[in-house]
Amino acid sequence: MRKSLGGMQRRIILAEDDEEMRRLVGRALRADGYRVDEAANGSQLLELLDDAANADQPVDVVITDERMPGVTGFQALDWLHQVRAWRPPTIVITAFPDAVAYLRARQLGVHVMEKPFDLDDLRSLVRTLSGARAAT
Repeated sequence: MRKSLGGMQRRIILAEDDEEMRRLVGRALRADGYRVDEAANGSQLLELLDDAANADQPVDVVITDERMPGVTGFQALDWLHQVRAWRPPTIVITAFPDAVAYLRARQLGVHVMEKPFDLDDLRSLVRTLSGARAAT
């Protein structure tokens, strides 16, 4: 089981509106030993991020779909960076990659993975990002 600072389980927030994709990714990350909090849309993602920031709960990595009903992944990240001034390592997954998405990701300092993506590549990136957070 992967441990975080202080011996706590490393935490991932996963926001994906496609239930099958969310379950698949969540199950794989849990098998890797992570605690995974899931959001089915951008509004739920904002709630999870706000709760984590209010409770000073560490989040090792945020994984969010770019396009979700209500609040997009980028809108949630904008809120997090502007209102909370918090920048956890983040992966944005998108089925609609374009120059605007990559520019926005670069501005926010986040990683982009295009759907369909290799689950092992995502898991490897999560391991890298969560390890980087633990080292800081």
